[in-house]
Amino acid sequence: MAIYKHVGVLRKSDAADFDRYWASPARVEYSGIYQCECRHETTLRGGEPAPLSHRGHPPGMPVTWRLVVACWEAAP
Repeated sequence: MAIYKHVGVLRKSDAADFDRYWASPARVEYSGIYQCECRHETTLRGGEPAPLSHRGHPPGMPVTWRLVVACWEAAP
């Protein structure tokens, strides 16, 4: 889970883009921190493909990613 210390560095957003899941190997739209359904996190740049898998991913579980923190330049 992404965490932060300084309250003023993040801004809340109710944008629907945070509810969208990116199925691997779709290219993500925004740069930021993405979380797999199994809770593993990774950083991606906008336009990069979502990883097909990662170490420790449970067998049989789909590899889909959700944007949890967007960089300020591309924030929805």
